[in-house]
Amino acid sequence: MPATKNQIRLIALDLDGTVFNEKKEITSVVRSAIRSAIACNIIVMPATGRPMAGLPEDFLTIPGVTYALTSNGARIINIHTKKAVFEDTLPLSQALLILDYMAGYGYIPDVYIDGEVFVERTAYEQVLKNFDLGGLLPYFLKSRQPVENLREYIEKKGKNIEKINLMIQDQKKKQEMMQDLFRLTPVSISAGLSVNIEVTSKTVNKGTALIKFGEQLGIKKEQIMACGDSSNDLDMIKAAGIGVAMGNADKEIKAAADFITKTNEEDGVAYAIKTFIDI
Repeated sequence: MPATKNQIRLIALDLDGTVFNEKKEITSVVRSAIRSAIACNIIVMPATGRPMAGLPEDFLTIPGVTYALTSNGARIINIHTKKAVFEDTLPLSQALLILDYMAGYGYIPDVYIDGEVFVERTAYEQVLKNFDLGGLLPYFLKSRQPVENLREYIEKKGKNIEKINLMIQDQKKKQEMMQDLFRLTPVSISAGLSVNIEVTSKTVNKGTALIKFGEQLGIKKEQIMACGDSSNDLDMIKAAGIGVAMGNADKEIKAAADFITKTNEEDGVAYAIKTFIDI
């Protein structure tokens, strides 16, 4: 049964295209609504494809924000202790297989490990040269750590992988690679942008992580609200008791949602919070 007013105990908010406006800002109206929800003893958390190292201070410094869902749900962290409260990672051997496959196409991706992002220096320079990152540039510079040889670096590091992210402009090649990756090894594939591919463990998505996190806290799915706009938000929108699509969301997100709010340029997150919570 869908959640009703005053039943919500957990709110998960995508960042880009949702909490952020097109200037990559959290407006005072959205910030105020988040603070009001927290004052009602509701957990409000970012739910993003970003790693811990790329989480925005504008969100994390809102009083009462404690948790963050990162890397599309591969890792949920306590932002104060920096410790994971939930993880679902790719085995290193599987990640190396994917890296070798992408290298065969001439691409070198970013690799997310323990909340940090590592990228081969040449690929880092190519992204800065060939992609118009716009408002995402500060995030990219803040979160990426260039290394000389990515494969050697992560193999030596010896840890499992949260996410593999590839920036790719050729849409035909992007679709081809996504199809081939499904055939290559069991993984979950999504995209937070029109020019990227995001690869995680087969069982990773924002929805699964959100529900499992809620279970840890004794929160039922009917008591969870989630807001998003793009394909990597789809599972979260479907899983939550109230799935909210932004007014600027993709068609498939709107079709799956219980409610369509205003756009991210019209403080849609604040409108959704005020619609479903008495604040």
